[in-house]
Amino acid sequence: MQLFPAIKMKMGNWDYYSVKMKMSAVASEIKFASEVTDDVTLDKHLQRELQEARVGPIMDYIRTTDERFFNSLVVAALGGNPDWIDIDIADNPELNVFRRQIVDTFGVLSFDDSLKLFALDGQHRLASIKKLLDNKDASVTPPPGFADEELNVIFVKQKDGTSTDEFIKAYRRVFSALNRRAKGTSEATNVIMDEDDRFAIVTRMMIADNEFFKWNGDAETNPKIDLKSSSGNIPQGSVALTTLVTFYKLNIELLWDNELSS
Repeated sequence: MQLFPAIKMKMGNWDYYSVKMKMSAVASEIKFASEVTDDVTLDKHLQRELQEARVGPIMDYIRTTDERFFNSLVVAALGGNPDWIDIDIADNPELNVFRRQIVDTFGVLSFDDSLKLFALDGQHRLASIKKLLDNKDASVTPPPGFADEELNVIFVKQKDGTSTDEFIKAYRRVFSALNRRAKGTSEATNVIMDEDDRFAIVTRMMIADNEFFKWNGDAETNPKIDLKSSSGNIPQGSVALTTLVTFYKLNIELLWDNELSS
């Protein structure tokens, strides 16, 4: 039996928990859908196909980035739900003002071996964590202390009285909501936000420090770089010389050196 601190929450028709788990527990306790069910028909698929090509870059990110950070994993279970043990902190006088908000909110989830936990969303992150901690490949080592680092895991609770087929369909709807309707960031946003892409960093520095490109944001001035266009196309009516995305790609072409790729 495993115990994990958790917060109970609700959204729409779903009851779910935000669970604090160490990376070592994530690696050992959470499985892939293919590991917890023998039914591999299209109608029973619970997650997208695992693509090994996506796992390596995530592992490299974990190993080389001190500021590493993951979104929450979303997990479910076949065969029932974990037991919820409520922790009553509403009797603390200092928390009286929050009494209504915190009653039946904080507690511990108890997982036993009968529950088959699987990743509903985040299987590539899960695969990366598992590979780094399985100790099967001496050339692949996790950062020091990685096993004890912590991750937020969202556990989606199976509704009481639902059949296996019903909750599989419901979980697929959750997966669709998390992935199909998710919108990735634009190319322009990636250039503005990326702190690991050297060409994005150089592009921002040029705009911020070079007098020709510098713009103080004053609407009365004419910016040389269109920062809003999400593509390489200058919007109709724009007076900009070029777009941020085009400027970024131009810097890649001009500044690229084969030594950088080694």
